[in-house]
Amino acid sequence: TAAETDNYNSATKDVTVVIGKKALTKPTADTTTFTYTGEEQTYNPDGFDDATMSISGNKQTDASIDTYPTGYPVAVTLKDTDNYKWSTEGDCKFNWVINKAPQLAPTITDVTGEVVTVDAADRDRALQYYVDSGEWLDVPGLSADGTFTLPGLTQGDHTVYLRVKESKNYLASESSSKDFTLNHYRVEYNANGGTGTVPDTATYAAGADVTVNADAAKQPTKAGYA
Repeated sequence: TAAETDNYNSATKDVTVVIGKKALTKPTADTTTFTYTGEEQTYNPDGFDDATMSISGNKQTDASIDTYPTGYPVAVTLKDTDNYKWSTEGDCKFNWVINKAPQLAPTITDVTGEVVTVDAADRDRALQYYVDSGEWLDVPGLSADGTFTLPGLTQGDHTVYLRVKESKNYLASESSSKDFTLNHYRVEYNANGGTGTVPDTATYAAGADVTVNADAAKQPTKAGYA
């Protein structure tokens, strides 16, 4: 508004004033390496300001690879889009990975014949094994004394390998191993024309003399042979 003077009348003119949005710099990626701990972990993008920004997806517990192969998605948004904008075009998004944790190898305490004994501390773990070479196989289940039996072995020298299986939050462990020698053989027999009940397959020490008689009553038994 111009004031009135001796030579001019007063005058008024309307003016439109535009206040632009304040530009905010987008946060940048958190470079922390995350590994599963069993506790909730937080991804914190560098430059994130809680006063002007909101964030989602940045608090997780489990390892990410099985459910999110490229990492957990994180989004940062502006709280007040009427007065603020990003200094560059596009959304502010990230992906972050929680790695699986390593785990200790199990311990084989003994191998007798085909029977493997697992250390007491490892008996509640998900175990896998193989003998000599081949693919990992799940241990079918341990007996009360922590043992399991290796199937289909031939007489001679062998090595059994044991590890803890990979899971959602843990990598497969390193393997432990134990060498052993299988020095017995199995004798399967039938009544060979005799009468009576055919006994079960029996196991005898290497070098034992086993006589299989036609008389079913003289067939070998688990306690010995006739």
